[in-house]
Amino acid sequence: MKKSNLYSMLALSAAILVLSSCGSKISKPYEVNDVTLIAEGPLFEGSNTLQATTELDLSKAADWAKADNVHGCKISKIVLSTEDSLGFDMLNNIIVQVVSEKAGMVQIGVLNPIEKGQKQITLNVAKDADLKHIFEQKDMTIVADADLIGDRDANLEIKAQLLFDLELKD
Repeated sequence: MKKSNLYSMLALSAAILVLSSCGSKISKPYEVNDVTLIAEGPLFEGSNTLQATTELDLSKAADWAKADNVHGCKISKIVLSTEDSLGFDMLNNIIVQVVSEKAGMVQIGVLNPIEKGQKQITLNVAKDADLKHIFEQKDMTIVADADLIGDRDANLEIKAQLLFDLELKD
C-alpha cells in the first residue's frame, strides 16, 4: 500500500509541476530608437569602439511587463545611420554587440563589407542570439566595433535603431 501512495504522490507532484510551469507567453516588439553611439577622436585606422547605454523600459512592450516576465528575447533588425559627410564610406565593416551589468556580451549583428555610398545600413542579425539575460537588467550598453579605413581626428557618431522580439510570460 505504501508503494501505491508513493507513486500517487509522485504523479500528483509531477502534474502540479507541469501545470505551474505552463503560462501564456506572448511575443511583443521592443524598439530602441535613435541611440547615438560615439567613439571620441582622434581615431586610428583599424578597429574602433563606439558605445552608448540605454535604459530598458519593458513597459514600452507591455504596460505590465517587468524583468521577471521575460521568457526570451531575440534581435530582429538593426539599422545604423550617420550624418557624416562621408557616410559609411570610412568603414570596411561593423559588428554590434550588447552587454549589461549582470549579463555577458552578446554579438547581435554584423555587416561585412559595407557598400560604398551608404548613409544608412541594415546589419545581418544573429537570429540565434539569446538576449533574455540582457533584458532582465535595468539598462544595456550597445557596443559597435567599426573597422575604420583611415585615421580621423573627429568623433565618429552613428545612430542605432534596434528591434527586438521580446517573449513575455504572464
